[in-house]
Amino acid sequence: MTPKAPDLAERFLQLYRDLSRILGRQIDLVSLHGVRNPHFRAELESTRLPIYAAA
Repeated sequence: MTPKAPDLAERFLQLYRDLSRILGRQIDLVSLHGVRNPHFRAELESTRLPIYAAA
């Protein structure tokens, strides 16, 4: 079953809050699928750090 949109938004915001607290700094949590600007996308791809990678 797919979570409802408000559930997804709350989970995204909670992940943002938790990571900011754990890392002790502000973070940018971005879904790459939503980025349409090619220059911004290239910058994100060159500086991103994966926080989880499935094997």
